[in-house]
Order: sequence, then C-alpha cells, then structure tokens
Amino acid sequence: MLSSWVSKCSGVFLVVALSSVAHAESTVTSKVAEPKVATTEDNTGPAKNYDTTIYERLTNESPSLYEQIGGRPVLEKIMKDSVALFKQDPRIAKFFEETETEVLVYHLTEQVCQLAGGGCEYLGRSMEESHKGMGVKDAHFVALVEDFQIAVRKAGLTFEQENKLVALLAPMRSAIVNQ
Repeated sequence: MLSSWVSKCSGVFLVVALSSVAHAESTVTSKVAEPKVATTEDNTGPAKNYDTTIYERLTNESPSLYEQIGGRPVLEKIMKDSVALFKQDPRIAKFFEETETEVLVYHLTEQVCQLAGGGCEYLGRSMEESHKGMGVKDAHFVALVEDFQIAVRKAGLTFEQENKLVALLAPMRSAIVNQ
C-alpha cells in the first residue's frame, strides 16, 4: 500500500527506498530500541504506533537532519508555509477549517523536529487520536504530502534533504488514513 501511495507522489521515490532499506536493516541487525508509545486519549491502552524505523535511522545521522536543514528557523518556516498551503488546497482545506494555524504550526514543528533528530519532544496527541473520525483518505494524504513538498522546495533545501523530510511522513500514513 505504501508503495502505491508513493508512486502517486511525484518526486518522492526515495521514500520507498529509504523505508525499504530502513526496514531491511532493522530486521537484519540487532533489535532497535522500542519507541515511546502514545496512549489513547482515554488511557485504555497504547495507541497504534507507526513504523519508526526511518526516524531512528535519520535521528542517528551526524549531523542530524534537523541540523542539516538549518534547525528550528527553517523547519518552522516550512511548517508555516505547509499549513498555509493545506488551508488553501481545495482537496484538503476542509480538514483545517477549525484549526488554529499557530497551534498546528507549533505541533508540526515539534513533531518533525523530534523525528529529524532535533532534540525536541513532541507532546501532542497521537496521529490516530488527532485524525479519528475525520475520514482522511489516501488522496487527502497525498495532497498533504504534495503541499508539504512544495513548502520544503520553497525553503531551498537540497534534493536529498527534501526527500528525507518527505520520508518522515510516509510511516504516518497508516495512522492517519481511515481512522
């Protein structure tokens, strides 16, 4: 399913390669440390977690992806531009009508900062809880990724950095779509 999603996204073929390589490495090498598991809002148990293998790989890079892209100022600009695009995109704008822009930018910045090895700690809701009952479909997720990619390109990152940032979204698909 992930490969069919990625093939719909122009210019992000590296996502499949990174995800496949990271998964293969995690099954061949020693066991990777268990990620922190979010709990459901009512604390009845752990929320489903998406595959964090790609995050562990990118977090262990030196310098980290976060540092490579220019740290918080660049990441925050990417998130501001992304959210602006999400809210203007007729394919997905309805999902952001009731969303406070500043709050969403903050949470997205924190989440991607953590995933990119920036030392931040995302304390927001799990992806499942955040998207529960919204009716997000694959086409919506693809639209969001395309808008994010436009914002990343606007920031002037290298192609490799762009692909790594986009690759951070791929494992979240199953936690966001059809919740």
